[in-house]
Amino acid sequence: MKQTKTPDVLSRTRPLAVIISAVILAAVIMVSLFAVYFNKIYNAVLEKDIEQIEWTSHYVTKLIHTEIQHSIDSLQASEEIFHYSKNSGLKGIQDSLRKIREDLHFEKMGVAGLDGKSMDDSGIIEQIEDPALFEHIQRGENYTSNVLTVSDNMLIAVPLCQDGQIVGALWSHLSITSISQSIEMDKELHQYFQIVDDNGNYISHSGNVHSFAEDLTIWKEMEQYTFTGETTLKRIQKDITEGKSGYFHFTYKNQGRYVTYEPLGINNWYVFSVVVENFLKDYAENIEKIFAWLLTGLSICVITVFSVIGHFISRVMKTIHLQNREMQVKNSLLSMILKKTNDIPFEINLEQNLLFLYHHREEEPDLDYQIISNFTPDHLLDIGVIHQEGYDSYKTFYETAMSGGKAEPIILEIWLNHKWDWNKVHSLTVDRKHIIGFLEDYNEQVKSERTIKEINLKNQLDPLTGLYNRETFIEKTEEALHLTTPQEQGVSALFLLDLDYFKEVNDQLGHMTGDKVLQETGLILKSIVRSTDLSGRLGGDEFVLFIQNAADHHGLERCAEKLVSALKRTFTNKEHTVTVSASIGIAPVRGDESFSQLYEAADKALYEVKRTQRNGYKFFEPASSSLSKHLS
Repeated sequence: MKQTKTPDVLSRTRPLAVIISAVILAAVIMVSLFAVYFNKIYNAVLEKDIEQIEWTSHYVTKLIHTEIQHSIDSLQASEEIFHYSKNSGLKGIQDSLRKIREDLHFEKMGVAGLDGKSMDDSGIIEQIEDPALFEHIQRGENYTSNVLTVSDNMLIAVPLCQDGQIVGALWSHLSITSISQSIEMDKELHQYFQIVDDNGNYISHSGNVHSFAEDLTIWKEMEQYTFTGETTLKRIQKDITEGKSGYFHFTYKNQGRYVTYEPLGINNWYVFSVVVENFLKDYAENIEKIFAWLLTGLSICVITVFSVIGHFISRVMKTIHLQNREMQVKNSLLSMILKKTNDIPFEINLEQNLLFLYHHREEEPDLDYQIISNFTPDHLLDIGVIHQEGYDSYKTFYETAMSGGKAEPIILEIWLNHKWDWNKVHSLTVDRKHIIGFLEDYNEQVKSERTIKEINLKNQLDPLTGLYNRETFIEKTEEALHLTTPQEQGVSALFLLDLDYFKEVNDQLGHMTGDKVLQETGLILKSIVRSTDLSGRLGGDEFVLFIQNAADHHGLERCAEKLVSALKRTFTNKEHTVTVSASIGIAPVRGDESFSQLYEAADKALYEVKRTQRNGYKFFEPASSSLSKHLS
């Protein structure tokens, strides 16, 4: 007998059919949308990774430029150190080269004349056969070579000048391996880079496990690759010859790679940045699996919970929208403030040990904050964010703040936005998880303090000779006399100098020549006395020295003899010739004399030199000492 469905059954089956139909329809729609958009997702991931490897190229290029420029700057700064040893013979030059190499961590250091004759820090003398080097040096330019054939080093050189003339070059070997290792990425990362020259020779091999690099040139390796699209080896070689950047995809041993190449800007070198294709495929497959499980779950639940989900999503989206609007307003306000001030707010998350610096960054204009994961004193010192001089104060500040104490503000010079800035660091502990504060721009205050110091220093110096003026010399000599203790070794003395025939220079050769004589006298005094001694000009042609803690009386005599010899000079013009010398009176420190007492004694000794001979020196002898010598 045929059975028919009752209205009750129909009323129950219709919603079920509608739900099943809705679920099937929703599943079909979702599967269709997934199929349509999956390729878009994959392409978007690929596009992002291509942007990432382009960024890697820029990053590597910038770091290598920075390392090489830092080495050139260090070499230029070492030129003055080298000049101090040029009169000490080959052994002295060798010692200076070795010290510079050890201080700057070069592989080798040397000096070369314009004729190509060179000596390195080990004392080996050889001929440099590199015409390009001396062409750059003679034009006053720095020089950077390709990698040397005997090692992985490159040669950098800077002009060596003497009296305004280029007389040779100061050179060093810089290890490419050390530079590459300092910027090398994780060996198992899906991205890596390699540096080659325009002949295809590797400047830097990547240690990445995904690298195909062999003991061949890159051109020989590429002959084994299968390129995608219209890319050919000749086209890549042509781009590199013309200094262009580019992008290509290839497969080798059933593995694919996406590659960008970009000129490094050094000797036609190129950076090849690579991303592994399997990483993208695995990433896409994971997305596909996640979507499949999601589709299954949604197909089962979409009808039964649609209204609840819709209502919940609506409320959540509304809340998120409102929060985003508030956050956007606050971020825009913060961004506007940050662009108008040099002060930098910061926040420390103690749980995650992260430091957030809220400031506008030129290299990332859309990002108003920077995250620093390691801001310990030792790490910031190692990476060059703070100086050694500021290490102790920052360490005290760091330890106090991290322990929850009240850290007093400190003034610190910090490397931010590719420059050194003075900042006053303020902090406030909010709770056990958060510390807030700001870096107050302190450049103007430091500049003002330095200006005041410079003004004070200028007020202490004689403007013509650069020596201490009368008031400053007397003040510093009095300080030295009070600080001297009987237990100190050596003897001290006041030297009073008067230039012989200086009046004739002014009368016969003119006051400009007279000023020149005084200036040269100041330079000679500075060159002969030690840095611990004091030198000054009391006025006119009267100069004064305070020699501190000489070895013995003979040491004072030797100093006087050097001064007499060095200060004897002849000046001429078309009509007259005048020989200038120096008469020196010396008053040794015997007890608790004051400056005025020493000056009076030295003046008496000077008078005797002027009266008897000039161009000489005499030690002051007390009347009792002179009488005893006469009687003996």
